[in-house]
Amino acid sequence: MDLKSFTSTTIFKDITVLKEEYIPDSIEKREHTLNDLARRVYSPPFSNQPADHLFIYGTPGTGKTLTNLYMMRLVEEQSKTSPYKILPIYINCTQQQSENAIMKNLYLATAKEDSKKDQRTYLKS
Repeated sequence: MDLKSFTSTTIFKDITVLKEEYIPDSIEKREHTLNDLARRVYSPPFSNQPADHLFIYGTPGTGKTLTNLYMMRLVEEQSKTSPYKILPIYINCTQQQSENAIMKNLYLATAKEDSKKDQRTYLKS
């Protein structure tokens, strides 16, 4: 049996869409949810206003994580041209279960961003 023949044949047009980290360019049939999230949580910081708190729950596989990662990507893109720099951070609390682990991830994400900022400042000098 030649195993190489199996690697070149696939029924998928683009298998990367099945990966957990894949975020599509748009999410169909979620306009109401996306607009509500944008209005209550993601847009206020761009106007120097506090965002509403958010607790998301539901059946596995219904698009909770995808929807929020999609919105976080939009925030990241908009933040590039905004006077308010917003750093969206995603932490999977099923993998980081203790408060210490969550705080460590928050620290590492912000320290990484500060490091990038320092490098940009250094390169401009």
